Amino acid sequence: MAGPAVTIAATPNWNQSSSIVGLPPTISVDAAAGYRAKIVNSGPSSIPSLYVSAAFSQPFVATSAAGSGDPPIYVKLTKNGIHLVDACGPEPPVGAVSCTVGELTAGSTAVLVVAYDTDADIGTSAGVTVRWTTVGLGSGGKDKSRGDALTQTFQTTFGDADFDGEFTTEPTTELETNQALNSTNLFGTKFTASGESIPVAIEDDASASFAACPAGKECYGKAGQDAILFSINEGAEFAALTPLTITVYKSAVPKNANVSRVTVVHYFTIPPPAPALPYESISNDCPKSGTPTGTCRTVSWNGSLGIWTIVVYLEENGVVKFH
Repeated sequence: MAGPAVTIAATPNWNQSSSIVGLPPTISVDAAAGYRAKIVNSGPSSIPSLYVSAAFSQPFVATSAAGSGDPPIYVKLTKNGIHLVDACGPEPPVGAVSCTVGELTAGSTAVLVVAYDTDADIGTSAGVTVRWTTVGLGSGGKDKSRGDALTQTFQTTFGDADFDGEFTTEPTTELETNQALNSTNLFGTKFTASGESIPVAIEDDASASFAACPAGKECYGKAGQDAILFSINEGAEFAALTPLTITVYKSAVPKNANVSRVTVVHYFTIPPPAPALPYESISNDCPKSGTPTGTCRTVSWNGSLGIWTIVVYLEENGVVKFH
């Protein structure tokens, strides 16, 4: 007598489109570290029951057990862009991250965003291990999940004094690099980022070979130390015109420089289509009173300290240089 028909389980088709990133990939010492893990069910089968856990470790241990580690300072799970409220337990979190996604049909996407405090006294490496797991065969012939697991890991790096970055926990975040300028630290940068639960980062004395000085111009600094990079919310446009304050040490500035002739070259994170230039040149003065209504810059020189101060108002992320 023939037995019942058996549905053979198949591994979910999720590896090709799944990913994990740091928010941001590099942070400052003792700053909050954020991560975004994404899983895509490329089909054709439905995943009837999907769960996700996250284990943070410092020092980083990629094989950290599910359910281990400190609770996060932030957790959000979405499915197809919809927040799954209470899927990860109470707010604020009281334990390690363990969430229920539920069914993930073919073509659907689930995204987990988590963030954790770091402590320089614990170790110089930190990271997260995210595990997506499935259970059961589901209710029909198209539900072929058999309890498979997909593990994603990301190790955060820590920046030096010329870098400041974190996953924000407040509506506004003050970012500041090393302000003690000298012949080896040519730039200092200050920036106030708007937005909560987003990645932010600035870096000066940086090399930006992708953003060469415009032809025929001599940009401030020297090779490998001639650019300021800033990334707020992964390159999104700013909510409002925002000032970036840069101090420049005298040895980085050409001898014939003049306050009235300083030009800020702003290279866009997302350049416009050709033939438009991938940067804008800002040489117009900001108004002496009131709030600027468009991109502009203000330049001052302190001869006793040998310091130039440039305040430039920008509308979006990118890289800036000066000539």
